[in-house]
Amino acid sequence: MRKLIEEAKRIHAQAIGELERGEKLNKKLGLSDRLGARDTHLHRQCFYKGECEADAIKEDLGKVKRYVEDIEKIVVEINER
Repeated sequence: MRKLIEEAKRIHAQAIGELERGEKLNKKLGLSDRLGARDTHLHRQCFYKGECEADAIKEDLGKVKRYVEDIEKIVVEINER
């Protein structure tokens, strides 16, 4: 029973460490802010209100592409652990 408890504590500590690293990476890359900005402009302003210009859409889609690339890098890094 003692070994089981120790193993659970080790797994818990490891999980907390992963969450903390993920949170730091999220803050460093500004993922939440970037997602919110794209949602506000592309989805709400352009899609729902129709208030957008072609040049602005192209610029935002470039930002979306870089956002997705950053997420892909994180996924690769996590899978390599």
